[in-house]
Amino acid sequence: MSSRVISGIFDAKEPEFSHSIHDLERLSGRKGHDIRIFVDSIHHFKNLSKQLNLDDEDTTPHELYQSLVVQSKKDSEKLAERLGIKPSDTPAEALKKCIDYLEKRTSWRKFWCVKQSVLKKQLKANPPKKVMKILGFRSIDSLLKREPVLQTLVLAKIIEGVGWQEKHISQAGSMTNSDFDEQKISFSIISPARLSSLKRSDIDLRRIVFSNEESSDIIIVPPNRRFEGDAMFYFDTIINHINGIISRSAFYRFKGLQPDFFETLKDIRENGFKKASFINWPIRWSAVMHSIQHHGNRKLAQRLDLNIPAYELFGLSPEKEMQRFGVWEKGFAYGDKTGLIVSTHLSDAIINAINRNDFENSYSEFGKNRLYDELFSRYLTHHEVIEDVFREDDF
Repeated sequence: MSSRVISGIFDAKEPEFSHSIHDLERLSGRKGHDIRIFVDSIHHFKNLSKQLNLDDEDTTPHELYQSLVVQSKKDSEKLAERLGIKPSDTPAEALKKCIDYLEKRTSWRKFWCVKQSVLKKQLKANPPKKVMKILGFRSIDSLLKREPVLQTLVLAKIIEGVGWQEKHISQAGSMTNSDFDEQKISFSIISPARLSSLKRSDIDLRRIVFSNEESSDIIIVPPNRRFEGDAMFYFDTIINHINGIISRSAFYRFKGLQPDFFETLKDIRENGFKKASFINWPIRWSAVMHSIQHHGNRKLAQRLDLNIPAYELFGLSPEKEMQRFGVWEKGFAYGDKTGLIVSTHLSDAIINAINRNDFENSYSEFGKNRLYDELFSRYLTHHEVIEDVFREDDF
């Protein structure tokens, strides 16, 4: 039953998923990781219920969900106080205080990303003409001189037509390892004037934080107004983008010396990093990182031979940064035998809180991803699994 519950949480394709679990179980010596993680999730559900002053023997997924939503808003208030965010602050001012804190936490780190000069060269060869028109630039040189590269790429992916998108994807196939180097994370906030000009052209960016799958830049789009829980939402969302940069940097180092690297880059541009980063199905890169970060998997790190200190692979999390949010420490999706799913992940809880989602329409993708990565990261602690997943003939 546990395997079926887990498969249902992931909405996995069957029987392929079950066959993969069977193969991993065989390689790992029948360790029963799928059963153990199912049992662990039940214990986690009960312990979390206790922490939230609920009856651990009688709490329903719906009741736990409501308590997590309330808790996320309470913790947002604690976080705002810790960061010095005042109720009178504008959205831009609140975001700036989050950025200032996180910038200090990452200022000493560098990540393996595509050079800005390379992205500019590609934009020159493939000018985003609709973006240029909306922003009021007659030449691509003027645009690149005055506007952030990431902002231009973000807008181009939203605005430009199929022709531009296809050429942008194909450009990845002509890059070389020399087009990458170490870069620091940088933050920029889109100005009110620029947002106004986009709004006049009916361009609604909708999201607050943007990053690019090849660069170390993060773009911030301040909303029009403050809202309950926004401090935690800002902080957590920016951290998720920082962690994405950390993970992709390690992936590019690993894949960079393999012959299919630039086909992989094309795949990432076309389908996104998550879909393109499967090392050997069903093991994706996020599970590899999770095994190193959460299980201290030295064998796996040595097998990857990333040639960087292990501490550079570790990401950030709101609960670790603030040391006050223990209720979120092991957040992942829980599913019962009836098919009900509740995510105990902070990112899901704060999204549900600010959007006032009811349980039936709740967001749970972060919890599902964490559960997926935790499951497969456990298999990656076994030498036989590592050798099978990272077969020499696959690279």
